[in-house]
Amino acid sequence: MVTKDNKIVMYDDENLVEYRTDLEGWTGPDRLYYGKGPEGERRARYANSTHTKCECGNVITKTRTRCDECSSKSSHEYFLKLEEVEWDGESMMCIRNDDRFFSDMDEVYDYCEMDDIDINDLELMHCEKMNKINEVNIDELNEEYSTEDEYLSDFHPEIAEKVKELNELIRNTEPKIWFATNKRIKLS
Repeated sequence: MVTKDNKIVMYDDENLVEYRTDLEGWTGPDRLYYGKGPEGERRARYANSTHTKCECGNVITKTRTRCDECSSKSSHEYFLKLEEVEWDGESMMCIRNDDRFFSDMDEVYDYCEMDDIDINDLELMHCEKMNKINEVNIDELNEEYSTEDEYLSDFHPEIAEKVKELNELIRNTEPKIWFATNKRIKLS
């Protein structure tokens, strides 16, 4: 609910909703019926409020469950519970929940210096190489355009040959794709 004057309407405002005996249920300023009991009251409060309180007491919009500070704190606590590993000197590293990857610690230090970040505030994750790249099946990719007995490769042998070459290349090439694991890098 958005008020006309962008006024904050708190979920726990004692005057926000009322139990109407003639309807045997909860209503709010919108005059809609939300049902009986605690669930009806909860629905009426949610529909007629704009804000609520975070567990720490900060006011937040009703669509959120935590304020930014509590969310960051909880996220970092989760990070600290992850398995900690030494960097092996070869694997890539990345910042958790980011697309920034590093191939060595010098890059990490340069990044921290350039952006004025304390290295201890980085949530560095260990990365692993993707072991397998999926081969291409041109008929599966285009099955919605094929009949039950006829496939794209039947009509386009030159495409089928190129796909065969591509799949051979995929089978014989070491992947260079890295992805983050659930292990954090130990910083010394």
